[in-house]
Amino acid sequence: MKVKVKEIARDEEAVSPVIGVILMVAITVILAAVIAAFVFGMGPPEQKYNVAFSTTINSTGATLTLHDNGGASNITVTSVTVNGASKTLGSDVTGTYTSMAIGNSFFVSGAGQGDHLVVAGTADGQSQVFLDVKL
Repeated sequence: MKVKVKEIARDEEAVSPVIGVILMVAITVILAAVIAAFVFGMGPPEQKYNVAFSTTINSTGATLTLHDNGGASNITVTSVTVNGASKTLGSDVTGTYTSMAIGNSFFVSGAGQGDHLVVAGTADGQSQVFLDVKL
């Protein structure tokens, strides 16, 4: 009986250090993952707002009216392109296109039926494309 107790005691001597090493490795892996998440920017994605415009086309261009700001408090149009050509804000694009509120509209000269229109800007300071359509 004494022999068996000695054998059991001798076998259990290495259990505590092995468990300690396993726990230290696990903690190191978890710590490395947390640090990597901060370093590589694995945070929440930027919020994109679903901004809605309606378009009315006439012989000289298109009028775009803001119908829904998607929850953004500040909508500003920063670029307008028609068929890949940039339109100049203030001359080719007229009306309210900065700090837009629901119901505000702006006019894009030279935009007509069948043209590809892209409107980009900022919503609460975050850049995004608001409209990318074929008229």
